Amino acid sequence: MTTHYCPTCDADTRCKIEVRSERYPVRGEEIPVEASILVCSQCGQDILDPFYDDVNLKKAYELYRSKHGILNSDGIKTIREQYGLSQRGLSRLLGWGEITIHRYEAGGVPSSAQNALLTMISTVDGMAEYLRAQGHAVPAEERRMVEKVLERLEPPNMPIADTFAQMHENLGPSIMTGYRKFNFDRLRQVIRFFASDKPVYKTKLNKLIWYADFLSFKRTTLSISGMPYVRLQYGPVPKYYGAMYDSLEENGDIDVIYDPWANGEMVSALEKPDLSLFSSQEREVLRVVREVFANDTSGTISDKSHKEVAWIQCPQGNLISYEYANELHLN
Repeated sequence: MTTHYCPTCDADTRCKIEVRSERYPVRGEEIPVEASILVCSQCGQDILDPFYDDVNLKKAYELYRSKHGILNSDGIKTIREQYGLSQRGLSRLLGWGEITIHRYEAGGVPSSAQNALLTMISTVDGMAEYLRAQGHAVPAEERRMVEKVLERLEPPNMPIADTFAQMHENLGPSIMTGYRKFNFDRLRQVIRFFASDKPVYKTKLNKLIWYADFLSFKRTTLSISGMPYVRLQYGPVPKYYGAMYDSLEENGDIDVIYDPWANGEMVSALEKPDLSLFSSQEREVLRVVREVFANDTSGTISDKSHKEVAWIQCPQGNLISYEYANELHLN
């Protein structure tokens, strides 16, 4: 028993705590919780108490995190501190509002896409990849700190292909992979297909792969490669795309050529693609994407990707759900 003010009785009364099954909304989902409810022993009415409401909501948050594999506040703080980043620095790196990390470290719940991004940068390769793409948004002093930490943590002599495979070990099938578990062999053949006739700039190739996977999902509800994609400034890109190209180059699938005039890198396939891995529908998707964008430059295909609902509505740095494939301009 405890004493608490009861609005119904308009007096301090003896109260008891009852445990009931209640449902609390967390990110649009109703989470069942064994909630602690304060009840007036005199009139029997429930009493609103901020302390117990906070306790019950925290229970709901923890159950939601457990159900969806979402990092808790301590886990997020650990990721940030291992790289020596401030809350503002990490928020800027991820392209989020400056108080977002503060809110999550205080107990807020990230979305599934945000959680995936946080999980990605918890690995040395994931952070290195994201720092290459978005490091310009971080204060120079903090960026140098992260680079020093990465140098210290990077495992020696780890084959890039093995590292890339490990990055995708626990991915899919889900809506973020187009309901297909990531398949490295399929990805290899897709890249060979687009880069076998002539070298293709990486920026354009990233978009070609994305369009192929999303058009396939639009037509068949299944992606071709199972690749997850991230929304970045210049359009959708494969998750860990830097490691992807390094892995394919190490594997002997491609050659990467630097073009000093354009200050960019081009990819040239070293072998013709093996299209026997794909269905007739998938082969048709690849052909359509290649033909539609045959005359596009890296800049024009990026501009076109910026007009896609998937890029417009997805927050910066987040994984792009294949649900957006239904809005793709290609048919």
